[in-house]
Amino acid sequence: LSSFAFDSSMVGLFWTLATGATLELPPVARHDDVLVLDELIERRRITHLLALPSLYRVLMSEATDGQLRSLTTVIVAGEACSFDIVGRHRATVPSASLVNEYGPTEATVWSHAYVLDDDLDSDPVPIGTPIPGTSHVVLDETGRPVASGETGELLVAGAGISAGYLGRHDL
Repeated sequence: LSSFAFDSSMVGLFWTLATGATLELPPVARHDDVLVLDELIERRRITHLLALPSLYRVLMSEATDGQLRSLTTVIVAGEACSFDIVGRHRATVPSASLVNEYGPTEATVWSHAYVLDDDLDSDPVPIGTPIPGTSHVVLDETGRPVASGETGELLVAGAGISAGYLGRHDL
């Protein structure tokens, strides 16, 4: 649902095609019409959806009863996911997995994923744990690791980090 120039779109394209699935593209002139998107999900029995949390919220609010029932996996990424989306998801498509994914631009799409479970009952929605090949540490203003639960700056490391960021704190 985003531009092909957006890094996250590439993952969706390759994820779909590499698994032998069918990629559904909404009509260009109607790609931002949530009613058309809800109808497309129902008519084509879409099973996997990758969307901004804010878009997913609107898709759920505009869907008729059962219109999204074909969804088995929903991934939200690109902005913070709030707990109201989790609650609405549970009410709308309770059998579908909901995954909150996070990754700064320099991490080449995603660096963290959190599969939402029934234990989560309030904000903030976690960004999860590092994906394979990625690690992280949260640092204080002096560059030292903070204790679990403390605020700091997230430092992501691993094979997916774009070249040119090492030692470039301005980036």
